[in-house]
Amino acid sequence: MHGPENEASVRAIAGGGDPARLRLFSSLDHAVETAEDAIVAARGGAATTPLAFLESTADRAVFLGYCEMKHVRAGETLCTEGDRSAEIFFIETGSLEVVKSADRAIRLAKLHKGAMVGELAFYTGDARTASIVAVSDSSIYVLHNAALARLRQENPDLASRFDHMVIQKLSNALTRTNKLVATFR
Repeated sequence: MHGPENEASVRAIAGGGDPARLRLFSSLDHAVETAEDAIVAARGGAATTPLAFLESTADRAVFLGYCEMKHVRAGETLCTEGDRSAEIFFIETGSLEVVKSADRAIRLAKLHKGAMVGELAFYTGDARTASIVAVSDSSIYVLHNAALARLRQENPDLASRFDHMVIQKLSNALTRTNKLVATFR
């Protein structure tokens, strides 16, 4: 808990070091996010674009022709936990948070340019397991089920590469989750 008494205790433990270098946060999540942002900024930012798995600009243009561009404002909900899914999202600009409802909202992930989100419910057809909320004004490519069906008919090679990328992403996520669960056993 962040409060004046805790701040004094932390400063005492820190030995009165340089006060400009000591920062206190309201939660561990915000502290880690700040550290991550600093690391990304020091490396020159993330140099990723949506659909970077596609080798050529022409392939990206064809794929994006099947997508709808949507602009969302900071604080706007893109989709809500429990809703059925008919689309998958690719962040072109801005950032989104994946939020799980519980007794209080829990942020599961913060996503930036180049990220894809919503793929699990999109492919399973199940209800969304979390909400997606814009952290900043964002531009999002939206791929709807009907557009993916058209892509599969009109450009099966491109659709196959997309499906392969999604399978790879989901497999990596499952591997990370399995390692995390093993850590807590």
